[in-house]
Amino acid sequence: KETDGNEKKGSKCLHFVHNDNVLFSFVEVPTPKDDKKEENKETPKTFSRVIVRNSIGKYSWDTTRLFDYENMDELVSLPFQFQDDGVAQPPPVPRDGEAPLAPKPMEDHSEIPHNTNTYKTETDQLDVLLHYLSHTHPDCLPEGIKTLNVPADCAETQKKRIDYTEQSLVLQIEEDEQMIQKMQENVPPPQYWDMACPVPQLPVGTYHYCRTLLSHLGLLSCDNLGAISLLAGDPEKIERSLTQLDRTNSREMIKVGIIYLKEGQEEQYGVLANSAKDRTPPFYEFIRSIGWPIDLETHRAYMGGLDSKGTTGITAPYFATSTTEMIFHDITSMPTSSSEAGQLHKKRHVGNDHVHVVWTEHLRDYNPTTIQSEFNDVHIVVYPLSNGLFKIHVFQKENVELFGPLMHGMCVTKEVLPSLIRATCVMGNKYVRYTMEGYVTPYASRRSLLTQIVERHKADNDFRELIGSVF
Repeated sequence: KETDGNEKKGSKCLHFVHNDNVLFSFVEVPTPKDDKKEENKETPKTFSRVIVRNSIGKYSWDTTRLFDYENMDELVSLPFQFQDDGVAQPPPVPRDGEAPLAPKPMEDHSEIPHNTNTYKTETDQLDVLLHYLSHTHPDCLPEGIKTLNVPADCAETQKKRIDYTEQSLVLQIEEDEQMIQKMQENVPPPQYWDMACPVPQLPVGTYHYCRTLLSHLGLLSCDNLGAISLLAGDPEKIERSLTQLDRTNSREMIKVGIIYLKEGQEEQYGVLANSAKDRTPPFYEFIRSIGWPIDLETHRAYMGGLDSKGTTGITAPYFATSTTEMIFHDITSMPTSSSEAGQLHKKRHVGNDHVHVVWTEHLRDYNPTTIQSEFNDVHIVVYPLSNGLFKIHVFQKENVELFGPLMHGMCVTKEVLPSLIRATCVMGNKYVRYTMEGYVTPYASRRSLLTQIVERHKADNDFRELIGSVF
């Protein structure tokens, strides 16, 4: 099983490949029990997890059903409220009093009718307006019409249809009133009103909820004919291949050494012996700004060789983006051994870093050979100046060309120093690694493994066979 616990013991899992580029794992995971919370009937017993793997990383998404077969009520809500005797009680029918009075015609036609709320008066505003227009603008009257608020005479053929429609509506109203009256007299309603909704059939398929999620995501539509395939074969081999893919880095892993020189220090032994108590306030502020101080004991991302048991310190600066992970080997954060003058446990980490960031408060320029190692291809030296600026010196080996953005001799402010230092470390590390023989980028490594998984485990059945064999 996966080390990250994405596919727990006892869970049901299906693996698919889409267009030979993306792996989808649909896992039906039992809902964990929480002793602190009371058991809720509406909480589903399982939830579905989607795990997406491709060349640039791995992503997970948990989904929960809103419509639960097992916990839904047996009876649906009916349109009527039932009394204790089992007789339906219809909603109260509003009965109006007398019909509204006819509108009072306007006697004074010199005034324009005002727009008032027709729901609070007994006057028909439209009728008043038509009556007003008929007397003030007789040119608007059609031929043979004396007033606009009186309907025109219908033709004989139309009159018969209108009379028939009126009679049908009157009969329908009478029938409705009789039915409502019977219901109000507690006459038992038709039998189908009292019929209970049938209990839904529980899903019997092993991958029922995975299929539901696949359908909701649109992966079972006709548009995906030939695009989605099942990973078939030995489940243990598939899990082993997926675990290997998950252990392959999806981002560029960079480790950078941070070296601190106090005033007057020039020898390697004295530099490696510096500890946290030797930091000056400007250097401490620089350490806090270049990365996030992580707890090495609980950190689960890139460690850069640091130990989680405290032998290499308790915290370390760490920074990450969507494409890179960067950890800094700060010699002042590592414990200093009083019995070992060479501080080999510090040099073991700093000496293997390709890029060094040197903060020096010495009056003389920094010598790149202070920390002797076969690595240390790039040195970014920071000199704090009295005017608040920081002078930058960049040293690189002969086989390393200029990379930027910080260049030798530049002066920058405190606000932009951390971001420029990180960007320069990334570019310097990339230049050194990309020129090394046999180096493969994380994207290419994951792409190669993903292609191997597809070639070894992709099923050769068509879409209909896929649906039939799985569901």
